[in-house]
Amino acid sequence: MIRNMLWILILTALCGGCSHTRLAHMIVDAPNKGTSVNPALDLDGPALHALGVDQQFRVPVGPPAASIGVWVVEPKNVKTPRGAVIVLHGLLAQRVIMLRDAQMLADAGYRAVLVDLRGQGRSTGDYLTFGVVEARDMVQVIDDLDRRKLIAGHIGLFGMSFGAATAIEVAGIEPRVRAVVALAPFATMREEVPHFGHQMLPTFTWGLAPEDFRQIEDEAGMIAHFDPDAASPLAAIARTSAPVLLAHGTADLIIPVEQSKELHAAAAEHSELLLVPGAGHITLWMDMDGTVARKAREWFGRYLR
Repeated sequence: MIRNMLWILILTALCGGCSHTRLAHMIVDAPNKGTSVNPALDLDGPALHALGVDQQFRVPVGPPAASIGVWVVEPKNVKTPRGAVIVLHGLLAQRVIMLRDAQMLADAGYRAVLVDLRGQGRSTGDYLTFGVVEARDMVQVIDDLDRRKLIAGHIGLFGMSFGAATAIEVAGIEPRVRAVVALAPFATMREEVPHFGHQMLPTFTWGLAPEDFRQIEDEAGMIAHFDPDAASPLAAIARTSAPVLLAHGTADLIIPVEQSKELHAAAAEHSELLLVPGAGHITLWMDMDGTVARKAREWFGRYLR
């Protein structure tokens, strides 16, 4: 999400007269748009073993049709997993960067399931929908995990940035989700897109008024066939009864901490806000002192029992 939108704004400045349509495409066009992902080129057994991955498979989802790449990391210190936690990466990223988080969860006794979200990594798909279609994909992934008998105990979700927002949106439509840990989620697509433009590159976006951003977002929704107003973890967190841990750095310039505060206010009775003083968007995820990992293990330990 971060790099994609950064390029949107840079290209706006470079091309001068870029149309709203061009900018809308930049928001929602997936990295893998128009390309096929050959399953035969997925990592083989020895490479997976070197990464600590125990299983690899693909899940067909849709509509729109896509093939989702899935890895499973099994806990080694318990006979029966304490639960299954699906781990979701940020935008323009992929599951491999979340292996550290998956291993942390596996070490705590959970079966960790890493997913490449549609259109990214080793998953197919043409468009990004800020969690709307991605959440429906994850429901189908949960169904597949159930068929494979890989759901031991309750289901949790752990996500970062775009993945954190998607995790909350999944909880909003899937009652099997019993707990969520969301690191630096956005509250709504409508709120985040203009914030990033004005905050990070004001010289390039000074001419874009709120109505310009709204028109661009509306066109992006038409291109990718989703309602931008539905891209709302804020609405989802109010719908779900699953406890949600919101972790956010107070120095986050990419997705400001106020968005997690807004999410917490919308679901104060079943959410908790963990503020990490001085942490930015990436340094929160890096979690150098282990604060977020400790709290995540405690959260899942409490609600996935």
